[in-house]
Amino acid sequence: FMARMGSKTKGSPIPAKEDEVPLVAIEVDRQEATLTLLVKDLDDSKVNPLLNQLEAVEGVQGVEHVGGNRVVVYGSAPASELVQVCKSLGFEAEARMEPKPPPSEIETKQSTEEKNLFLLRATALTCLVVQNCSQALCMKYSNNPNVVTADGLKYLATTAVVMGEAAKIAASVVIIAYTTGGIKGLWSEIQIEMIQKPVECLKLLIPSILYTVQNNLQFIAIQNLSPAVFQVTAQLKILSTALFTVILLGRVLGMHKWAALVVLTLGCVFVNLDSLTPTQGAGAQTLPKGNQILGIICCLCMSCTSGLAGVYFEKMLKGAKTSLWIRQIQLGLGGLAIGTLGAYSKDGAKIREHGFFQGYTQFVIFLVCLNSLGGLLVAVVVKYTDNIAKAFAVSISIILSAVISIPLFGTGITGLFFIGTTMVIGSVFLYEAILPFDAKINITLCSLVALALYLSPHV
Repeated sequence: FMARMGSKTKGSPIPAKEDEVPLVAIEVDRQEATLTLLVKDLDDSKVNPLLNQLEAVEGVQGVEHVGGNRVVVYGSAPASELVQVCKSLGFEAEARMEPKPPPSEIETKQSTEEKNLFLLRATALTCLVVQNCSQALCMKYSNNPNVVTADGLKYLATTAVVMGEAAKIAASVVIIAYTTGGIKGLWSEIQIEMIQKPVECLKLLIPSILYTVQNNLQFIAIQNLSPAVFQVTAQLKILSTALFTVILLGRVLGMHKWAALVVLTLGCVFVNLDSLTPTQGAGAQTLPKGNQILGIICCLCMSCTSGLAGVYFEKMLKGAKTSLWIRQIQLGLGGLAIGTLGAYSKDGAKIREHGFFQGYTQFVIFLVCLNSLGGLLVAVVVKYTDNIAKAFAVSISIILSAVISIPLFGTGITGLFFIGTTMVIGSVFLYEAILPFDAKINITLCSLVALALYLSPHV
């Protein structure tokens, strides 16, 4: 769907007769022809009310003021109904059918580029869903207490994170070398974008530090909160991401998009609550451990740092001409340094006793590579879409992994899961305005939330 856009000339305005007042042309796209409405006495102060009324007509998918006296309406609304809208606002109007001019070479090129970009975005989002789902299933399998190595040791998650950052850097180096013609081109890129621009490298330390702070806050929150409370509060990162998107990137999200994000958040809450066992949920909640207030504060701060780090990284990717893969190296170097410090501070004794690669098997190496692939895919998704699209993709991957876990691990799902799944999928259609936020939708959503609260043993 086409949202309302800024001023842009599209075609030439229809000349008015000398004895007529200035006209505004409203074009309705057709495959073969263009329906043009000529509306008299329309000045700038009356444009917005007319656009709002035209948007409300059934079949209209979007309106665009293209400058001067021209407004384009996208969709398949009847000409007579559009004319009637103009008359209801006190304007005289008439409809004309005009041949649609063939697209110019520039328009054809733009159309091809838009199709290629759409294909890239769809492919990246699909791959991210598959990668997140695969990683969740593999990590669940690797954390099974029955899965051990020949020496009986389990791999350390902290060292796996470090190796994931190293693999991400190595992959980015290979891609740059391939695209620039070899080692010479790689060195030239590194020299120009990193050695000669040390400040740019330091800027990428900010998200690395934020991610480190986020992980530590998560650890404290888990220690002080029941799993149910933690799962509910942690989903606020979706809304914090949207908030920082507005603050840092200056984007405007309409009320229907904010409402869709709230629906997505609630859907993720219910899906995650369904994954908890009764002992993890209700029982744990009646026996709080640690400082509950501290846990809530840490969880809220964790959600904020998660959203801030993601949106800041998006701004760095889109706000400069530096290539995506150089940005990945810059981010990876910071993550590698901070991750190594974290590994030795948390698991230093185990590393000194059994080595850095204790418990590593071919499966663990595959898991590390899968994790690094996820980092690369996130960068591509953020570069060519945004963090909100990433949030939708990750939410869908949670549902997909839960469904696949049923035959693989013998897990079960309840009505709470189906309600959460319905809300997550529905939020996509609501966000894209495929479904309107009318009274029926609101009643349905309220009923689903009430039913989910009734079914949840953790509330």
